[in-house]
Amino acid sequence: LTTEVEAEGSKWFPVRRSELPQFASMTGMMFLFIYVFTTVHDTKDTLVVSHCGAEALPLLKLFGTLPCTIAFIALYSKCGTFMDKQGLFRLTLVPFFVFYALFAFVLYPFRENLNFMGNSLETSSSPLLALLRHWTFSLYFVVSEIWASAGIPLLFWQCANDVTP
Repeated sequence: LTTEVEAEGSKWFPVRRSELPQFASMTGMMFLFIYVFTTVHDTKDTLVVSHCGAEALPLLKLFGTLPCTIAFIALYSKCGTFMDKQGLFRLTLVPFFVFYALFAFVLYPFRENLNFMGNSLETSSSPLLALLRHWTFSLYFVVSEIWASAGIPLLFWQCANDVTP
């Protein structure tokens, strides 16, 4: 009876002992994907609303996120026709990591020098001009929205389906 339970897993934890390494790695990867998603989701809204105003969000979603997401999915589909799954996973994941590292170490620390602060855009109350003035935060918002669409639903679950029997 003991060996039968160990071979099939228990009712409260139905993972076999031989599947534990794969289960642990998939759990860790899911945790990291969700951690990054939660962090960038909360940060993107805070940056844009505090610097551009809440009225800028619909404009940014319509004119920034929508076209970029369509372009991302089209490029992903095109690359999927001639690349293997592991290469496509890496090709898709690495640009997000590079962008977030670039934002953390270059774009955000030097935002005063990079954003358009000292010109006629500063006095305008237009949400579109505020998004242009704070282009680094707008770019962070768009990339984070694409991560929300591609990170967990596309990349993680495709990887999970490929490695899980």
